[in-house]
Amino acid sequence: MATCRRHPPWGEGFAGAIIRAVGCLDPTDKVWTIRDQGQAVGRGWRRQHTTFLLLQDIQGLVLGPQEVNTRPLQAQRMIQRAARLLQAQGASYRDVVRTWFYLSDILAWYPEFNRSRTAIYGQFGILPGQDNGRQKLPASTGIRGEVSPGSAGTLDLQAVVGPVESRPRVRQLSSPAQPEPLTYGSAFSRGALIQEPDVSLIQVSGTAAIDERGRSLHVGSVRGQIDCTLDKIAALIGPEGATLADIAAACVFVKRPEDALVYQERAAARGLENLPTVIMAADVCRDELLFEMDAEVALSGSSELGPTLGQSRRFFPCGL
Repeated sequence: MATCRRHPPWGEGFAGAIIRAVGCLDPTDKVWTIRDQGQAVGRGWRRQHTTFLLLQDIQGLVLGPQEVNTRPLQAQRMIQRAARLLQAQGASYRDVVRTWFYLSDILAWYPEFNRSRTAIYGQFGILPGQDNGRQKLPASTGIRGEVSPGSAGTLDLQAVVGPVESRPRVRQLSSPAQPEPLTYGSAFSRGALIQEPDVSLIQVSGTAAIDERGRSLHVGSVRGQIDCTLDKIAALIGPEGATLADIAAACVFVKRPEDALVYQERAAARGLENLPTVIMAADVCRDELLFEMDAEVALSGSSELGPTLGQSRRFFPCGL
């Protein structure tokens, strides 16, 4: 289960959750809990000889009278801790396909966070040009989140690992309508395509109204930003044979709670009123951005990467 670490747009309390259920259909399939010092920190499952790992609430805060807990240092620690947990499961950070960073007071230190993340990713060798020019950056969302007192943030991630001959094919996606985030200092990819024999999943990174040069668009207009964001997501998944109607789950972030109604209006205008969405009130990484959305797209039937992914239908397959 992925909890949504922000306030609901109406009232107080729990905004919602995205639940991932795994059916074990083969005797070799199994599900287990990942623990760190006795505490549950995630789940793992094996399907068709491939291992999927989901880590949650990985923090970098270290308690103690002599400990230094600057925000950049905590960002490094949370990523390094995740890497150690993955190693204990027979994986590495190079197997990560998706990350979610929930950052306290994101507008106050997002550039520092980006520098810390990029430095660690450089050590892991996953920056462009470090592995025969192939990009290894995961899809990602970076948003303001509710975290424990003193914590600068928390990390959730998903990794995929298995034998080369049987593991899903993973490809990082670029958008024809937006630049690579690394060009303006953010080390992630626009999306990730994970292709299993019977299903393909597209992880869509947190997307906002940013143009081909990395500039914010429709400043002051939430309607303009929502429409633009939906267009950008459609442009990203379109070359893979998917449409917005193929979104199986989405998180919507509005800076102002009242703009949740505007999102519902704009989604309905496109025939997407039944899109499975959790809506939260949260600051986005730029003060002028009023809206952000990430998503998971599920496509059934697949033999090749690209536009021939197969006939699409909205559903949650085993293995999400």
